[in-house]
Amino acid sequence: MNYTEAFLMGMQKLKEAEIGEAQLDARLLLEEVCGTDHNTLLCHGDREVSEAEEEQYRKALEQRAVHVPLQHLLGYQDFMGLKRVHKDAALWSIYTPIDCGAGTGEQNYLATKYVDRHIPRVPYIYDGQEYQTVSTSDWSPYEWSINNVAMAEVMHTVLAYYQAGRAEEAYRLLKANVLDFMYLGSSPGNFGQLSTMDRATGEGYRDFSDVTGISSRAFIEGLYGITPNALEGKCIIRPGFPAAWDSASVHTPYLDYSFRRVGDKDIFDIEQNFARPLQIVIRQNMGGGKYKDTELTADKRQHVELATITPGSVVLKQILVLVRAMEGTLLPVSLMREPPKKLPTPTPKVVMARPVTFWLARRVTVRKQYSRPISREPKRELRMGMSTARKGFSAPDADCS
Repeated sequence: MNYTEAFLMGMQKLKEAEIGEAQLDARLLLEEVCGTDHNTLLCHGDREVSEAEEEQYRKALEQRAVHVPLQHLLGYQDFMGLKRVHKDAALWSIYTPIDCGAGTGEQNYLATKYVDRHIPRVPYIYDGQEYQTVSTSDWSPYEWSINNVAMAEVMHTVLAYYQAGRAEEAYRLLKANVLDFMYLGSSPGNFGQLSTMDRATGEGYRDFSDVTGISSRAFIEGLYGITPNALEGKCIIRPGFPAAWDSASVHTPYLDYSFRRVGDKDIFDIEQNFARPLQIVIRQNMGGGKYKDTELTADKRQHVELATITPGSVVLKQILVLVRAMEGTLLPVSLMREPPKKLPTPTPKVVMARPVTFWLARRVTVRKQYSRPISREPKRELRMGMSTARKGFSAPDADCS
């Protein structure tokens, strides 16, 4: 089989699998397998494809045919021939696959460790204690949509921490985020979009709908760990309470439960009100992304007592067992408490606000305050609802003869 025949075969297979960019995907996969580029197809289509290359190409086509992402197979994102790899992931590149269930518990745990090491911390002091929230990325310049301190993004990261079994870290970030927006902002109890510590725009928006939804999930699915799965007839309860809490309770329209920690036991009293009763599953974090499930029944009211599991002690026990098994071998023992590699971003200074006028339909203007330094721009005036600048005009020197 020559190069052109292999390409046509691959394109046909992907078309039959209803892959939208069948031609492009078949070509890029063939180039990756053979170590070639687009010129090979254009100028050297008669090049013979070896049996090993053909076998590898067919395997790649089979994976793409079942919609494995092309970027996953190639290891890069093609852009006009450029093989781009973005090594600095933003928060959404971490929490989205975790929330979609794309990884295992251990993979989710390791993904959140990336946030610890690479995403800048934004520290602030409240009541004599330091709290730390996070920015969306370590990208620059520090501008809108590139790098911000956004409540919804932090809340989704909180949920990802809970889903990875990191309850202590999740709770610290959750508390810092709630204090930042709902207590220390200019609007008490606000589910705002941007923090006052955002250096690009400053504090902005009131009760932003993006934030209310994910904040509800961070509390109900994260802190209280209630995750109904009616398709499989189960409701998982994975409490995310910090170790300092010895009791908690929650009431929702579909499920109530109370939690108590007495000695070395975790005690749950559960009452469900689902339209179709679901089997209750208690999920306990064991550390490192691992967990233990205890399946109960679908009864309306249930009482259960389980042995307390402390994630840190489980991880330490696993490490000690590994060390004993490798006697005489030097091992780099880590308790998974790695310090961040980058210095925290300093707390932004308080700056004055300037009004910004937005033009909406039917000549309605809305004035909004953005916390950013007052610039030395020319004086502005409002004409027909549009903000225009008075700037002097000077014709460029030119020979018009």
